[in-house]
Amino acid sequence: MGLLKKIIDDKGIITKYHKIDKVYINKNNILINTKTYADYKFRKKEIDVQQIQNEINILQNKITQLSADYSTNEEQISFKQNEMENLISTLPDNTDFAIGTETYNFKFIDKSYSLADYYDLLKTLDDFANSEDI
Repeated sequence: MGLLKKIIDDKGIITKYHKIDKVYINKNNILINTKTYADYKFRKKEIDVQQIQNEINILQNKITQLSADYSTNEEQISFKQNEMENLISTLPDNTDFAIGTETYNFKFIDKSYSLADYYDLLKTLDDFANSEDI
């Protein structure tokens, strides 16, 4: 989920895709950290990298489990290590494709908030007025 809206910052940098990165809540405030991207294809690159990293973690966990009985599982361990190394080699040097981040502060109202509610809060700001949910 994210917001689609063309925003030009003070330096002339154009961003079109905006997503919530983190939300912090205390008794008085909601802080919403956002990440901005040139467009969705750069966010998609991050998603692809995260999927590869998840696959690497799964393989690492499997190798750890197999290592409990190394002599029996040596061939499988070797295969999984090669598979993991191949995945690692596909990772780009840069894994964060965001152009920037911004934090927005809102007054906390005692209620349950969904992710959509946080995006609705952002849309109350001039920067995100009339933005499209994607």
